[in-house]
Amino acid sequence: MKKIFCLLLCMLPAFASTVFAQSKEHVKPKDLQAVEAPPPPPKVSAQDLISEDKVTIVKKGTETVEEYRRNGKLYKMRVVPASGPAYFLVDPKGEGNFTRVDGPAPKIAVPTWVLIEWK
Repeated sequence: MKKIFCLLLCMLPAFASTVFAQSKEHVKPKDLQAVEAPPPPPKVSAQDLISEDKVTIVKKGTETVEEYRRNGKLYKMRVVPASGPAYFLVDPKGEGNFTRVDGPAPKIAVPTWVLIEWK
């Protein structure tokens, strides 16, 4: 019984504040003016929304390299050697440093944070 009483006593201010907040009338200023309707959004074509990858196939000796570019920037390469399985070279940060990924899904990236640094 004591716990229920304490619970009700603790919840009373929350209920009282909502009742008082709802009972206040909102007074509108007298100098309000109508706002003009916003202009319509610009027309966007379907080509603008789709950024397709451009794939270039290059044969170097006995291996085939497929270069994937988005907006003209190389971000992934698929290398198919003459013998052995195909693998991907992926640029995860867009800096031009490619890392090898064996398969279509990249491996889990381990977070590397600098905790302490001396100069």
